Parts: sequence; C-alpha cells; structure tokens
Amino acid sequence: MAAQAGNGLPPVMMGHATAEAVVRAGLTLVPYSFTGASEAVAVGNTGVCGIPVELVGPAERQKALEAVRERYPGLIMVDYTLPSAVNENARFYAENQQPFVMGTTGGDREKLIEDVRAAGVYAVIAPNMGKQIVAFQTMMELMAEKFPGCLSGYQLRVVESHQRKKADTSGTAKAVVQSFNKMGLPYQEGDIEKVRDEQGQLHRMGVPQQYVDGHAFHTYTVTSPDGTVTLEFKHNVCGREVYAEGTVDAAIFLARKIEEGSEQRLFNMIDVLSAVTLAGVVLALVLLIAEVKNTMTTRIVQELKVDTSRNERLHITFNISFPALPCEALAMDIQDVSGRFQTDTSITHAKNGEVHKFQLSAEGRRLHIKEYTPPNFRSSNPFSIMLDQTDMDNMRAAMKRHEGCLIYGWVEVPRVAGNLHFTVRPEALYLSMNMEDIIDALTGRHRQLHGEVHADSSLLNASHVINSFNFGPPFPSQRNPLEGMRRIDRKATGIDKYFVKVVATDYHSLFGWKLRTHQYSMTEYYHRLQEFESSPPAVFFLYDMSPILVVIKETRPGLLRLLVRLCAVVGGVFAVTRLLDKLIHALVTSLLGQQGRKPKRMV
Repeated sequence: MAAQAGNGLPPVMMGHATAEAVVRAGLTLVPYSFTGASEAVAVGNTGVCGIPVELVGPAERQKALEAVRERYPGLIMVDYTLPSAVNENARFYAENQQPFVMGTTGGDREKLIEDVRAAGVYAVIAPNMGKQIVAFQTMMELMAEKFPGCLSGYQLRVVESHQRKKADTSGTAKAVVQSFNKMGLPYQEGDIEKVRDEQGQLHRMGVPQQYVDGHAFHTYTVTSPDGTVTLEFKHNVCGREVYAEGTVDAAIFLARKIEEGSEQRLFNMIDVLSAVTLAGVVLALVLLIAEVKNTMTTRIVQELKVDTSRNERLHITFNISFPALPCEALAMDIQDVSGRFQTDTSITHAKNGEVHKFQLSAEGRRLHIKEYTPPNFRSSNPFSIMLDQTDMDNMRAAMKRHEGCLIYGWVEVPRVAGNLHFTVRPEALYLSMNMEDIIDALTGRHRQLHGEVHADSSLLNASHVINSFNFGPPFPSQRNPLEGMRRIDRKATGIDKYFVKVVATDYHSLFGWKLRTHQYSMTEYYHRLQEFESSPPAVFFLYDMSPILVVIKETRPGLLRLLVRLCAVVGGVFAVTRLLDKLIHALVTSLLGQQGRKPKRMV
C-alpha cells in the first residue's frame, strides 16, 4: 500500500506522526507533501523514517497531483495543515475528485461538509482521529440522547490543553460541549478555556515535560448549584501516535469503501470505528446470547443413595389396548410375595385402585357406548365358572363382532415384588356350553389380524399395545421404556413376560417442590404357545424393587455467575478484537510486502 505524506508536513507535527504510522503499518509512503507558499520557499524537501519527501507549493500542486495520480493510482490524501487552509484544501480535493482524510480542525466546518457533499468526493472528515476518544464522544452523545435535560441547573467548566502551535479550540471539546448542551447545560463554545502556555500545561494540567509539544488534555467539570455534587470527565492523550494510527485506519477504511463502490461518500470516525468493531460486536452478541442461554438452561444432576424408606406403597398406572380380545373375555389380576391377590372385579371402584374397560371396534376405534362393567361372580373364588345366561350372551356377541378392549386405571400395592397379569378369562377358555361358538369367534379374529389360522384353535390371540405404564407420577424428561410397546405382529400367540426393576426416585425441581416417584428398567421374554398347549395366552408384568434411591435435582448457574461471565465476555471481546485487528493488519501488510505488490489503496 502507498501513502502520501501528510499535507502540511513541515510545520504540523501530526503530518510527521501520520507519515511514520504509514511506514510502521508497512504501507508505501508517497514521497510528496503539499505545503503553504512560505513553507515551499523555505524548505525544498524533508524526510520521514529515512524516506526523502518532496515539498510542493500551491502553484505547482495541480501539476504534481496529476503526476502522482498517474504513478500511484488509487491515491488517498491525508490532510493535516492549519485551520486557515482547511476549506481551500478541501475545495482543491473536491474539484479534482481526490479522496482524502481531513484531520485538521478549525475552518468553516459547515461549508466544508457542504462542498464535499456537493462534489460527491469520497472523504473522511473528523475533528479527532483517535478511535478511543471518538468512542468517548459517542458515549456522551448517547447519554444526551437517552437523558436529555438530565443536568439542568448544573454548571459546566471545560478546560483543554494542546501544544503551543495549535491555534484553534479543540474540535473534540466543541463536540462534547454540544452533548452537554442537550443534557441541559447552557454552555457556549467560546467559554472553553484554552491552555497553550508551558507553565500552565505543566503545573495546572499536569502534562509531562516530554509531551508539552504533543498532547491533548481535556477536563469537563459539572457542578451542582450548591456545590454538593461534582462530576468530572477527563481524557488525556500524550503524544500523537493514537491519532496517527486512527488516521491510517481511516484511510484504509476509505479505500475499502471506494473499492466497494459505496453509495455513501462522506464519513466520520464513528463510521470508521463502527467498521473496525463490527466483528467484535457480533462476536460479543453471540457470546452474550450463548451465556444467557447457558444460564437459562436447566441442568439435571443425579445422585445415588441407599433407599431407606419404609412402609410405602407402590402406585401402578397403566393403559393397554388388546385389539384381539373383547372386554368380556379379558381378565386382570395382581399378586405379590406377601400373598395379596386382587382381580379387576374386586378393584373396579375400590379405595386401593380403579380399573376401567372400554370396548374397541374391529378397526381399533373406541366405541361410544357405556363403560363395560365386569360380570359379577357368585363365589369368592375368581376362577369359578358361575355366569348367568345374560353374561354368556354378552360374551358371545362381543366375540362375534371381533371387538377389542382398552383397559386402563391404577392400583396401589405394597412396595414388594409382585406380578400384574392380563389373560383370557377362564369362562372363555373352559366353558363347555357353546364352546364351539366361542372358539369360532376367537379363531375368526385371529384370522382377521394375521391372515391365517392354526390347526390348534386354543391358540387365542393376546396381541397388545402398551400406551402407558408407570410407577407413580411422572417428572420432566422421564422415560418409561414400556410405553409405546407394540406386540401385534406375530404369526402365533403366546405368553409375554416383562421383567421390571423399579427404582425409587426423588425429584427436586428448580422452584423448590419435591416429588417422590419411581423409574424402572425392563427386559422382555416371549414364549410361543405350542400346539394343544393348555396355558392361555397372557401378558405378565413381573416387578421387583431396587435398593437404590435416585435423587434428581434441577440446577442453573445463577444470576451472579451470569453477570460475572458477561463482564468477562465484554472485556475479553474488546481485548481480543483489538489484538486480532493488529495481527490481521500486520499479516496482510507482510504478505503484500513478500509478494512485492503495490496495493491499489494509497494515502
């Protein structure tokens, strides 16, 4: 990359500083500088970092500009002169459609902006090229926008100190005063105190001796009417390096906009700063969103303990469809190692359970008829065959219609090993009266489901779908392995056995409530009934208790951790983006230097 030495180089030290920054950045310095008439007569050339720079006076600059453009296409001018030359130089650049960066303060700023916009020339114009100081100015502007009139009634004092050769008032101070005006402080730009004498700079402003000839100290003091509240804002810069580096960034930014063919042609340092920090802002937003999401995400922590609970009962909830067995032919019973035995007829509406059956059509739809109530037994023995003619007729009719059965409900049992059993009723299996009709109906339903009939008509169909099966109330993210189990695709019927290991579980929610429930694991065994085997088809759920208690807790990192992480993200992004900006800049300039290329962008 090529860069022209700052116009106004001899008397203006910012021109020297910017030229040095161009060289440090690895850019090519164009060895010409436009100067005033007296400077051109007094000095014919000068040098920057060992590079001779030719000084061109006003009478020769048009011819010199044409020659420089021909030799260095894509030239960008950097202007650091005197306030009295600002408008004249800008008109010269505009008339020649020469892109430029104006770092000189003073002059008629409104006229400057008007001329540049009318000419449509690419330019960066800013009273302050220091990116960090521009960020401070932006902060003050945002404060004024968000809190207008917030300092009404207070008093403002502004003191700025620059090197003796700076004739005009600090443009930065003027811009900040405008923000204070919006906040309710009626302060005039003419009231800004300028410190240009060395003694005042050393003793009043605290400028180090070695930076008397190159510094920018600003102090803004806001005081309440009674003097009890004082706000003080300061930004002190020693040397010119921060402004020179900002100027080089502005030139690179402008060259990029020219290459892109940007419709906007007039820019300021806020535009430059926004472009430099856009990647950092995007990175910060991504990280901030990730941290917030991480904080809002609930984590599950599990602990294992020995279960010491006693005298508890086990709540079993089930919902199972038997598409090949009508409700009249389906029986349910439950027993455990303590010797307790119950059937569906004994717990239909008992205190320790509730079981319901609904008839299903041949297509599996729930029929809109009243709920089926199991037949009443005439004996305390559930396997005794004592049915009246009405019960028998109902069973025969349901079988002929090829109905199925949905059985659901809950039972509460002692927390010991036990067995929940679904099977064909003894009446349907062993009843001798009208046995031929019953067997024909069940055989027909078997043929409808599987497309074939076996020689042994006692092979009744126990296909089933487990819609839900759990031990206790559910908790978030719980998985019940039996749910969704379908066993209707076999060519023969048999006995299904599910061996279930039940584990006690305490669930602690994020909001403080506690739930005692149970999880379970499961293994499966299937026995296919052989020809002429007398055992009826059935489904067994054999459950046993585990001695382990699982404690599940919901946790989140917390608000305090989020605040700490957000602070770390913001600080880290600023540091990393600044480092990456320097590394990428150095890498690009190094690669261009190795390839011996002259980039199109020139300053």
